[in-house]
Amino acid sequence: MAVILRTDHLKIVRDVKRRALVINLICITVAVLALMVPYVCKLERDLITEAYRVAKGEFNSVMARQELLNVLRSKPMTIGQTLDIVDVVMGQREVPIPIVLGVIAQESSFKPEAVSGKGARGLMQVLPGTYASYSKNPLLKDDRLVLDPALNVRVGISYLGDLQKNYGDWKKSLRAYLAGPEHSNDKTYDPYALAVLAKAEKYEKQISSR
Repeated sequence: MAVILRTDHLKIVRDVKRRALVINLICITVAVLALMVPYVCKLERDLITEAYRVAKGEFNSVMARQELLNVLRSKPMTIGQTLDIVDVVMGQREVPIPIVLGVIAQESSFKPEAVSGKGARGLMQVLPGTYASYSKNPLLKDDRLVLDPALNVRVGISYLGDLQKNYGDWKKSLRAYLAGPEHSNDKTYDPYALAVLAKAEKYEKQISSR
């Protein structure tokens, strides 16, 4: 099973922590400037406040990236695949990160090459028809590319995000993700939805506890 070696993982984490430290120093510097110039005009105060907000947001993003890397480091993926997936998951706002992880864990146990008896493929077990619908780039028409981990996760998130927009309820959305939109109200598929939500809760605690 291909996992990220400890030495490689530690190097990645050191790089992330170094970036986080730089951003944190920027946040502190901006805060100090705000204290040193209490009588500057409103425009300057607003600029300082906005700079602090942006720097703090970037710091939080870097730390969240590190936490996600820690979760994924023991999964059966290469370093490149893991980093690509982190970029995809962190770069979207459609589906909460714990739910993305919960779906991947339930669908494929984080195995990029997983293929179901019904032809669903990859980490998020995307059906070729769904993949074709969401892959706008003509270069991605080859169904074999549905196994590319980053592309697979991007399509899976887009599909699940659209389901959630339609239903506004994660149970319904997950039922539809598994069995199709026509089954969104079919409680027969609740064991799947509940299993994903339970895994998502576990990942949320795992990430937030770091």
